[in-house]
Amino acid sequence: MESVVGQTEGVPALIRAPLFHLYFEWIHPFWGGNGRVGRVLEASILLAAGFRYAPFAQTNYYLNHIHQYFALFNRCRKQGENTAFVVFFLEGMLESINRLHNRVNALVELLLFRNLLRDRHESRDINPRQYAIAVEVLNQGAPVPLDQFRASPWHKVLYNRLTSKTMQRDLRQLRSLGLVHLDENNRLWPGCIEPDAKIKRP
Repeated sequence: MESVVGQTEGVPALIRAPLFHLYFEWIHPFWGGNGRVGRVLEASILLAAGFRYAPFAQTNYYLNHIHQYFALFNRCRKQGENTAFVVFFLEGMLESINRLHNRVNALVELLLFRNLLRDRHESRDINPRQYAIAVEVLNQGAPVPLDQFRASPWHKVLYNRLTSKTMQRDLRQLRSLGLVHLDENNRLWPGCIEPDAKIKRP
């Protein structure tokens, strides 16, 4: 490994990390666990270079492409070249970073939407019942059938002694404000998520 250190001195971390990983697997010093150690070495180099979260996501990329991962080790060893594995690594890093970016964006949108609901409630654009419905739809984390939603115990308590017209009016108000969507399959969606089916008009 000392020769590898000398050969990769001054090489960017995004190239150096997979090279260390690959060369360690070629050496294969242990009876077992070489893959895990190689991935830890790779992640350590990336972390030291300032990549905080992608190294851990990269491990998932390897596991999701495990057959290609092992095939490239064998291919590079037989052909005495390393480019294919480095390219594989970089493709994984790009995919991992994009996935993390999308997750962060989704989380930010979720937090902003929660704040929007709170603001609408505090400004009295929606009443406490409507606010409770919008928050519960958001908390579901997935589209929920309208009938199932209305059959839940908390919803029945919410509209105890109120008419069905009041219940319909509350939902219509939320939909008109874009805080809740109802699709053509009669499923409720949070207003911050685009349904995968056509939205019914309020």
